[in-house]
Amino acid sequence: MKYLTQDKGFSLLEVLIAVTIFAIGLLAVASMQLTSVKGNFSARNVTEAITLGQVKAEELYTLSYDHSALTAGTHTQALGYYNYSWTVVDDDVLNNTKTITLDVRYTKNGLTKQAQIVMAKPDII
Repeated sequence: MKYLTQDKGFSLLEVLIAVTIFAIGLLAVASMQLTSVKGNFSARNVTEAITLGQVKAEELYTLSYDHSALTAGTHTQALGYYNYSWTVVDDDVLNNTKTITLDVRYTKNGLTKQAQIVMAKPDII
């Protein structure tokens, strides 16, 4: 006697298990993608702050030694999302030199982030 068997294909249980494993994998990939996008946005803000700080530092460096923006003390300036502050100190170690500490600050998720650039401005005669 011959038995007819239909053992071709997958059972419903096998398909459900495969779909479940696939869905869990997709959720993991989606989570990694979201984390990557957040990281890229944060890196963009840091890069922008450093770039704007470098531009401001070059602007300060090109000013004359006696310019009002380079008088001893703290100076501030706001530029949209970013706030600049720079502190000028007459250097005691090197004659005719000012030390400029430039801070660029911005707020992200209630936290203040900062990039800092320190440079020396000589009195070129």
